[in-house]
Amino acid sequence: MKLFSNRNRRVDQGPYPLERLPRLSDPRARPPGLGAEVPPLPGERMRPGPVAAGPAFEVYADLFDQQVDGDVAPVAPIPDDPVERSRNLLAGLYFLDADMAGCSVVPPGAWREGPDAGPDHRFAVVIVSAFTRGDGRPGPGTEWVDGTRRAAAELRAAELAVITASYIRNLGFGARAHTPTRSGVDLGRLALQAGLARVTGGELRAPFLRRGFALSAVTTDMEVQPQAPLARRGRLTSLWERLDPRWLSGWGGTRAGWGRLEGEHRPLASGRYPMERIRRVDEPT
Repeated sequence: MKLFSNRNRRVDQGPYPLERLPRLSDPRARPPGLGAEVPPLPGERMRPGPVAAGPAFEVYADLFDQQVDGDVAPVAPIPDDPVERSRNLLAGLYFLDADMAGCSVVPPGAWREGPDAGPDHRFAVVIVSAFTRGDGRPGPGTEWVDGTRRAAAELRAAELAVITASYIRNLGFGARAHTPTRSGVDLGRLALQAGLARVTGGELRAPFLRRGFALSAVTTDMEVQPQAPLARRGRLTSLWERLDPRWLSGWGGTRAGWGRLEGEHRPLASGRYPMERIRRVDEPT
């Protein structure tokens, strides 16, 4: 149930109020809390059972990994303004139901050794795909999905990266997708640089997400407007971020921090919307 309309919210801002978070002034600055190594992503608590759907995802993950690069089309007549380019890319990702997305520079040391590296790409589009919820209650289909939330999020992140890279190449610029299973960059490092994650408790955490998430990215030589890393939080700032009434209620048309407004109290098999309340008839009308 939404309390506030998103009619006046730009599509490129996405479903979470990332624009309210304090950031560093320089998009090229080193993210706070980053040490010599990038911390790992949050894990998944549940283990897959014998009938879990995870193995079925591997076929499609391999399919996406074969599409990370391709031919570049002639340059299209697009705006020269990096801000407009960034908004276009982010709006496209949110249209495709990305949970979070952002643009960044590719910082020194983000490239890995190997054939998937592309050091001539100076910019990146970073994608966050959140784990789906689990209520811990047995029900129809839970044996299929429990223990597969990481695999499902990684597959979705890979799909979005491959689509976005192909789109940029069709605009006439070099672009390469980097998926959770085939990447020439440190995806966590790019998420920190784009302000989509921060170091918390020895792992990477995405703002507003209570569960884990997967990452993917597209590196490109197309100039976009990079976002700056998130600023360091104090205790009061951290507390306010979680308890801000605007976030809890979904003010401004964002997703709500109060889970009941997002349907998280409902059984998984019932879906997000209360279709069981719709009156039905024996014959189609």
